[in-house]
Amino acid sequence: MPVAPVDDKGTVLFYEDTGAPEGLQSYTTAVFLHGDYFNGGIFQRLSPYAHLNGIRLVRLNSRDFTGSTPYSATEEALLSSTERKDHETFFRDRAFEYTTFLQWFIQKENIPPLAEDGRTGGISIVSWSSGSCQTIPLFALADELPEELSEDLERFIRSLVLYECPYFPLGIPLPPHTDIYSPVSDSNLTNEQKGAGFAVWNSSYYTHSSTIISAFAASLQGFPSYKDLVAGLAKTPDQEPPFTISQISPEQLASISNPEGLLKSQLQIMLLDPNLKHEYTEKLLFGPRTVWRRATVEFVVNEKTMNYCIGAPWEVKRQLLERDRERQGKDVRPVNFTVLKGFNHYPHWDCPADFLKAIVHVL
Repeated sequence: MPVAPVDDKGTVLFYEDTGAPEGLQSYTTAVFLHGDYFNGGIFQRLSPYAHLNGIRLVRLNSRDFTGSTPYSATEEALLSSTERKDHETFFRDRAFEYTTFLQWFIQKENIPPLAEDGRTGGISIVSWSSGSCQTIPLFALADELPEELSEDLERFIRSLVLYECPYFPLGIPLPPHTDIYSPVSDSNLTNEQKGAGFAVWNSSYYTHSSTIISAFAASLQGFPSYKDLVAGLAKTPDQEPPFTISQISPEQLASISNPEGLLKSQLQIMLLDPNLKHEYTEKLLFGPRTVWRRATVEFVVNEKTMNYCIGAPWEVKRQLLERDRERQGKDVRPVNFTVLKGFNHYPHWDCPADFLKAIVHVL
């Protein structure tokens, strides 16, 4: 199995790589990081279409997922600690591991740097769903990394793509489930009922109000209120297509998921210290870009996704509009929003060719 060393303690990260597109001197490398249940195998259907779009696609598994080193007892203790400094240490260590992976991969594979015109070359980091719990701190803490490491990546990092980002990674408080429903936050359900309801809620298709979908291109004057958001989010799934997870066979599901990783660490990471995550998000969106200066922040929202992945970027867009003066005159990262039509939370599985073609301009 292809693994990359990320420290001097024997820690490795498992990855799968489509290789360089044939005949291209310069191309964009997209490193995809999964969420809290599925491993990088959830992106496997994208691989046949990577070279057709001039992309080198890397599927990376985080710790506690297939092929990557499990978290040690010491690292688990950081997660279960109630001390903020321990949570900061956890996120800083993960930032070091991921950037060490990128440095190692660039050198090993002779990855082309970001071109002068920015059109090709370099690396885009694409985190799906709750995977952004680790990539937002990665960017927020980039100026705290060893100088040699951050400088080595300066010519390569082109974007952070927050693909289908829910509330947890951003440190945004969850809305009341009476406003924006999720089985996860419904205290009336047993854990078994929450688990059964999650697959349907998470992977169904929804038809939301056009007012809410168009908000991602709206001005402050035309931006809908929270009341409009609640009213405009679909309360029930569409009848067709069927929810994605129902179309994955048990054998496939077993090969592309790590439920033990979810229970061992990912739930804790997802729920860990929302105040600290909020600070990381603030630094990412409103702080100066002292390193990786050419990198942008790209929110990708799928039109037919579940409510959490509409509501969370909606809140970010609202804050950016209301606090625009805080960004004016500062050397902050550009933040862009892209809505992909017709997709739910899983287009990389349901319609990989169309999805990769639609997202390539964001990378």
